[in-house]
Amino acid sequence: MKILILLVLLASCSSSNKSNQDLNKINNSDFSKKKTTKQTEFRDFILTSQKSGTVFLSDESIDFLNQAQLEQFANDNKDILDLSLLCSRSEMKQFDSLVDVLYTSYSKLPSFWNTIGNCHLKKGNLKRALMFYNKALELDANYFPSMNNLGVFYLKHFNYQKALLAFEKANELSKFSKTPKYNLILVYLKFGLLGKAKNLLSPLLSQFPQEKRLIKLSAYLSYAEADYTSSVQNFSALIGSKLLSEKDKLYLTYAYFKTGSKDKGAGVLKSIKLNELDSSSKAFFNYLTSKAGESL
Repeated sequence: MKILILLVLLASCSSSNKSNQDLNKINNSDFSKKKTTKQTEFRDFILTSQKSGTVFLSDESIDFLNQAQLEQFANDNKDILDLSLLCSRSEMKQFDSLVDVLYTSYSKLPSFWNTIGNCHLKKGNLKRALMFYNKALELDANYFPSMNNLGVFYLKHFNYQKALLAFEKANELSKFSKTPKYNLILVYLKFGLLGKAKNLLSPLLSQFPQEKRLIKLSAYLSYAEADYTSSVQNFSALIGSKLLSEKDKLYLTYAYFKTGSKDKGAGVLKSIKLNELDSSSKAFFNYLTSKAGESL
């Protein structure tokens, strides 16, 4: 595996002069000017900026973007599926051995490199993941799974503007996958580009009205738009699902309060597991507790 990594590095250096405008545009983008947006009360878990997409996210809102999803590959090759399975089981010695075995047959397939990149990203080896995604895109600049996953890589490096560019390009390249659209909506929401998020989400919900991850996005969108009735409806549809996090319950509680259903909000508040909240969420919890008053 070490030899393979060295080969990839050498190949990347030798191909650095090749024309790949989309990839270079994303990797070399400079968004040094960052802005901060003051939060008003606790409604703005999404930091909104209707005029600009250059909002810098506060630390307490970053965890939302961990919901971004990797795209695996666009075929059903069994060998590559075996690679993914070994990674999911954390059988890394076997994974590395299989990579070496498959190299000769699959080194020209972007899905091979994308799968290796995904494994390294999941294991926290972010620099290696970037190297393998770039290798996949050198082989096929239109390979949307690696373009999507490049966006996830940039999210993990807190470079939201580059992530936005990558997801937009992946969405442009992808004809059938919902993953780039899902990730793009997440970033649009975080940047406060609510109109763009809605334009992308609405047709997806029309086509897949029961898909819970889309319902969750709709809950966030309506919450950001201060449409608390719709937000309650959408968050409530996730009750009992693993998709409804403890932090989501805080938003549901607040939405209940804003619609005048203080008792229902207090009921949700009581069910929240405090040990699963970060410090900023605990501050939100304390705020909601003070608002609940005698309903608790």
